[in-house]
Amino acid sequence: MRSIQSKFIILILIGIVLSASLIGAIAISRVEINANRESTALFNQLADTNAADINGLMGRIEQSVEVIAGCATDYVDSVERFSDDGFCDRYMDYLEPILLNAARSTDGSVAVYIRLNPEISTPVSGLFFTKTGADTELALEPNTDMSLYDPSDVEHVGWYYIPVSAGKPTWVGPYINKNINIYMISYVIPIYCGEELLGIVGMDIDFTMLQESVDSIKVMDTGYAYLADPDFNIVYHRMLDKGVSAADEKINFVSVYNKYATEDTYGNLYEYEHNGVKRRMSYRPLNNGIYLCVTAPQSEIDAPKNELSMQIVMITVIIAAVFVVVTILICRTLIRPLKKLTKAAKKIATGDLNVEIKAQTRDEIGTLASVFSNTVDKLREYIGEINRLAYIDALTGVENKTAYNNTVIRLEKSIRKGEAEFAVAVLDINGLKQTNDTHGHHYGDMLISNAATLISTTFHECPVYRVGGDEFVVVFEDEHYHDRESFCADFAAAMETEHKRDTNIPISIAFGISEYDPSHDESFNDVFSRADVAMYKNKKEIKASLKID
Repeated sequence: MRSIQSKFIILILIGIVLSASLIGAIAISRVEINANRESTALFNQLADTNAADINGLMGRIEQSVEVIAGCATDYVDSVERFSDDGFCDRYMDYLEPILLNAARSTDGSVAVYIRLNPEISTPVSGLFFTKTGADTELALEPNTDMSLYDPSDVEHVGWYYIPVSAGKPTWVGPYINKNINIYMISYVIPIYCGEELLGIVGMDIDFTMLQESVDSIKVMDTGYAYLADPDFNIVYHRMLDKGVSAADEKINFVSVYNKYATEDTYGNLYEYEHNGVKRRMSYRPLNNGIYLCVTAPQSEIDAPKNELSMQIVMITVIIAAVFVVVTILICRTLIRPLKKLTKAAKKIATGDLNVEIKAQTRDEIGTLASVFSNTVDKLREYIGEINRLAYIDALTGVENKTAYNNTVIRLEKSIRKGEAEFAVAVLDINGLKQTNDTHGHHYGDMLISNAATLISTTFHECPVYRVGGDEFVVVFEDEHYHDRESFCADFAAAMETEHKRDTNIPISIAFGISEYDPSHDESFNDVFSRADVAMYKNKKEIKASLKID
């Protein structure tokens, strides 16, 4: 059975846990919403800003190539002019400074070129300026003989046939140009004279420029950016090789890939896994058709929510501990008087009304203690009255047969323990039947009552019992036992005085006494029997002397 204190503590703990759980759930939900909103805004801002910067770089490249394309087409009024070797030379001499100026003014440029359509000129017609090293100047290199390669050979002639096949300005790559062995991207524009293809102009950009831009992007603590193509092959990743697929690196891009294919907006964060680590990302398309992806671990994005969760748990534990201590102190204040009341109630249940109940508080418990104390007082009164009625003879006011039986039981125990020392006097009223017959029972009751008063007065402080209609017993114990002869002399004197009185209802009482003798008596009844015999002997003597029945 749990105590009230335990129940209070459990109730308060349940209240605290429920309140903390509800408030915590709402707070965590709000924090999660805000964290998602803020992280989405951060990722989108990073993606937008850095995509715009990278597109700005590529935009300047596009402008440089467009300038070259514009000059190349403006100079030609007919493709038939290229059948003249002299025109072709003048054409190249015209474009050479334009190519060089455009390349030198474009960051990251490693090559610039113009190639004529082999169908209107030779397979090697054109200009190709490239850098042979990071710090070298652009130098004229021999042109690739296009007749040596099939148009499907992307590694060697894809820079020509891909934009020609597209029929529009095209970003090519990233790829390794095996002609100069550089990992690059290219921007190529087909040029036309009317409907006739003149060839292409283009510029190769060292892919390192994009790598440096991507590496400079920082996302939270350990987040980063990378580049991926529409098929989710890794174009550039600081920790992965170029061209690896998502499946090879255990990157679960399925859901993101579906987003790529079906959505035109980029306002959401997308979840995926890399090597078992949950991550979130935002991406933006770049001008060259690849995607800039910014990503960070889910754990860093959820850090504010997790931190708040821990704070809520800690605060809940602290509050619970404080409230438990406070509850224990309050419960002790409440339970202490309740324990006293319980202890008092147990004593009362055993019949002991000698309890003291003090109301030390002014609350409901104090009121209960006060009412309980008043109840005990009333019980004392009622039980006292009940005991008086149970053990007192209603007619005479002396103790009755029940009280006498209890005394007999007590003395029997003393006899068995060898501790008994007592005497018993048996008294019987003479002439009660004659009084009832002559004057009526009312006078008989008066005779009994007057006789009882005389006996009580004579044997003062000794217990007097009415054990029959006209029979009384007096028990002598302790100091009364030692004064028994004095009491008997007083009674004899009182009887002599009564016998001389001239009244309508004279009091005459036969008397016999006997002391307990441990050498002969085995029970109270042995003592009583001798006293009873002595009483009847005295009764005969009184009747003979007074001539009464």
